[in-house]
Formats: sequence, structure tokens, C-alpha cells
Amino acid sequence: MAGYVIAVGGTALHDVAEFGAPSIQNTIPFVILAGALLFVWRRWPRLARAAQITLFAFVMLALIGGGVASVLPLAFWPWKPEQSAEHYLVHVAWTISLAVFAWMIFKQKRVTA
Repeated sequence: MAGYVIAVGGTALHDVAEFGAPSIQNTIPFVILAGALLFVWRRWPRLARAAQITLFAFVMLALIGGGVASVLPLAFWPWKPEQSAEHYLVHVAWTISLAVFAWMIFKQKRVTA
């Protein structure tokens, strides 16, 4: 649960720094989807492993796609990422928060109540 709070905080920090408020693009979907998967993982033992794997994959997608790749000036992005130290610092903080959550999910061997 602590990893979830850290990741939500990092995602919200990114959105506030970039957009001025938590966004429908990142924070709100992350809270809903990651929260739902975390709930299923903890609540239903038969679905726990599938929920854990799905949650890990979702967090890694957010980490790689949002935290890292979206700051690169790649031709296929429909936007031109800001190339400033502040922008990179926000993405580093976001990536670290997601990495902490991913590590906590990955190291969890069994479902605990």
C-alpha cells in the first residue's frame, strides 16, 4: 500500500508541475486502475497472481512510457517535450516513485491479508 501512495504522489506531482492539477491523462486513471488491481490482488486470492502481474505491467508501462520515453524528443510524439532541467527533474521524481511501486509489487512473493 505504501508503494501505491508513493506512486500516486509522484504521478500527481508530475501532473501538477506539468498541467497545474492532477490530470485525466495520468493521475486519475492511475488512481482508479492501480487501486482496483491492488484491491483485487489483496481481496480475492484466486485472482491475486493475475492482478499482481497486471498491476506490475501497468506500472512498468507508466514508468517506461510516461516517466522516461515521453521526455525524449521523438518524431512520433504528437507534442514536442520541453527540454528543461525542471521538466527532467519532475520526470526523474515520477520515474523513481513508479520504480519504488514496481519493486514493491515485484518482490511480493505471496498475498498477505
